[in-house]
Amino acid sequence: RGLPHAHILIILADEDKPRPREVIDKLVSAEIPGEALNPALYKTVTTCMMHGPCGSLKPDSPCMKDGRCTKGFPKPLAEVTRGNVDGYPVYRRRRRAAGTLKSKNREYDNATANQGVVPHNPYFSQKYNCHINVEVCTGITAVKYLYKYVYKGSDKAVVTIEAVQVERRNEAIARDEPNEVLRYLNARYIAPVEACMRLLDCVVKRKSHSVEQLTVHLEGNQFVTFRSDENEQAVIERGGHTMLTRFF
Repeated sequence: RGLPHAHILIILADEDKPRPREVIDKLVSAEIPGEALNPALYKTVTTCMMHGPCGSLKPDSPCMKDGRCTKGFPKPLAEVTRGNVDGYPVYRRRRRAAGTLKSKNREYDNATANQGVVPHNPYFSQKYNCHINVEVCTGITAVKYLYKYVYKGSDKAVVTIEAVQVERRNEAIARDEPNEVLRYLNARYIAPVEACMRLLDCVVKRKSHSVEQLTVHLEGNQFVTFRSDENEQAVIERGGHTMLTRFF
């Protein structure tokens, strides 16, 4: 956590949207490539694009909550990619040969290892050799996802304040124990990388557009203000359009 990264949503023209499964498979892969066919990509995927193990294989994994993986892994095996009109496609995840897959001191069942592959673009993964999650999004929740990251605020960490003992002439003198409620602080957390960037006065964020809130109203129900001595026709013409209607 704390390393520079980006969340990018690309909205394509209707005629360019990847709808056929063949096009989706060219853009997004959720499978481990053949080691002999492409050793570099195989190493990147098995090192940077594997989730877990979790679920029944490792119930104490950090991603587990109430007995389930919060990221939805392991994903189901599928021979072909299936589209989804409101959400993410079910990507092709074919069964592999029997055996054991070892990666970063972790072991996977090689036959079902594709269930733990994070969707990615093979070109980006091989070029940058790092974790890059690429998905085909068809739901409006993708926009909500971006706004959540922008407005969720900084990371927080819960710290505790403990009483300490002071040694004086071989005598241990205990300090007064503070109020138990006050011992816990919900404080802002800054990772070392971000701290260095701020100390060096590096640019950590920028904005390309100004945002102005539009007053939302139903069609024909906009508010109109006028003086009692104003001309009626002038009031009607002035109130015919609002910032909201002009925007669209």
